[in-house]
Amino acid sequence: MIVILSDSLRADVLTPKHMPDMFSIIENSDNCVISPSHYSSSLVSELGLFSTVYGLHGYHYRPFSGKWPPSTPDNPYPPPSSGPAPWNVSSFPLYTLRKLGYDTAAIAGSHFTNYEKATFITDSFGKDMWVDYSGGSSSWPHRDMGVWNAAKHFLETRQPPNTFVDINDPDQLPSKLDINKVNSHNRPFFLLIFLVSTHYPYEAPPEFDSGSLDRYQKYLDSARFVDHMTAKMIHTQLAPLWDSTGFIFTADHGEELGEHNSYGTHNQSSLTSGYLFLLCSVCLHQFEFPLLPMLLSLNLDHHSTTTLRIF
Repeated sequence: MIVILSDSLRADVLTPKHMPDMFSIIENSDNCVISPSHYSSSLVSELGLFSTVYGLHGYHYRPFSGKWPPSTPDNPYPPPSSGPAPWNVSSFPLYTLRKLGYDTAAIAGSHFTNYEKATFITDSFGKDMWVDYSGGSSSWPHRDMGVWNAAKHFLETRQPPNTFVDINDPDQLPSKLDINKVNSHNRPFFLLIFLVSTHYPYEAPPEFDSGSLDRYQKYLDSARFVDHMTAKMIHTQLAPLWDSTGFIFTADHGEELGEHNSYGTHNQSSLTSGYLFLLCSVCLHQFEFPLLPMLLSLNLDHHSTTTLRIF
């Protein structure tokens, strides 16, 4: 299974106008569905990622991290624990997958391993199997293109995905996987790919940059780049896996783009569905996944704020 997670990606940009390539892939496949009512469980990446790999609402993040004691009515925001972390609980679903013989890994354009309170999430993928981008460029698009190169390395070798190349042009993205190398391991895998171009300040390569200074248009430019890059990877690099692998295209959280005169995700907000509503598309093919029944029971109740329950 491959989970492609784009930071801050709203559901309302998956349209023929704004993301035509991924829209075409999803719409033209009999095996792809789009959740009509998928909501983020938080406003920040750590909590959104926690929900994705733990299958729990973001409000469980603090006690699970082992750095923050649980909130109480009398003390809703307790200070970090100064003693040894008594919780620090890893993802049980990821632990279960490894026990079942899965290779697990995550590759991110963001520096999650620098977030002290998020290391319990990254450690859940196994020793050295969560890798942040460490290439020479700091721009979001260059990081994302490097992420895809590291993904190819992991899929072919099942080794820690630490091979990043500073790619400057989307047309230089990695070539098709060597499917013989992928199949030679004779083990299933779970790979999370975390893209950051759609995170503020919303960067895109020149061919996708409209030149507009408008914040919303810059966001759309970055989404169009992620659209093109992801679709190209599916059509080329990941094509040999399409019929035997489950794909999920989603986000860690949405993004405020003017709703109630608010922008971004990390400020105080009114929790309107306009930005909490985020993309979730699932493409399932002829493959076996041990926790598939739970995946198919995505919580899609439009009356409540929900979270992606991959597990």
